[in-house]
Amino acid sequence: MAIFDENTVNTGQETPKIPFNLANLPVDALLDLRGQIDNALPARALKDLDMEHELVVQMQIVKNLQHQTLLDDDVPANQKAQVTNSCASALEALIRMQAKYASGERLKQIETHLIETLNRLPKDQTEEFFKWYEVFDE
Repeated sequence: MAIFDENTVNTGQETPKIPFNLANLPVDALLDLRGQIDNALPARALKDLDMEHELVVQMQIVKNLQHQTLLDDDVPANQKAQVTNSCASALEALIRMQAKYASGERLKQIETHLIETLNRLPKDQTEEFFKWYEVFDE
C-alpha cells in the first residue's frame, strides 16, 4: 500500500503532508504504516537494540581499523597503540557479554528443572515454595 509517490516526497527537512486523514484508515493499514515507520526510525531505547549484534559489528569495525592502521607507516605509534587498545576493549566487552548470557541461560535451565521437579512433589509441599518464589520474582 503506497501512500506517497516516492518521486514526489520531499527528501529535505520539510515533513511531507499526508493527503488524507489517518483516522479514516483501517486498523491493519495503520499497523502496517506504524511498522514501516518503526523500521525506518533509529533505535530510541536500549531494549530496541540487539546488543550482541551491535557489539560484534563494532568489533569487526575496530579490527578492520586496526588492520588498516597497523599497515600504514604514516600512522604514529601512539595511534596504533590506541587502535589496538580499542580492539582489546571491544573483545573484553564481547567476552563479558558472552559470559553474562551463558550465566543467564544456565539459570533459566536450573529454574526450569527446579520447577519440573517441584511439580512432581505433592501439592501441599510445593505451595509454600511457589508463594515465596512469586514474591521473590516480582
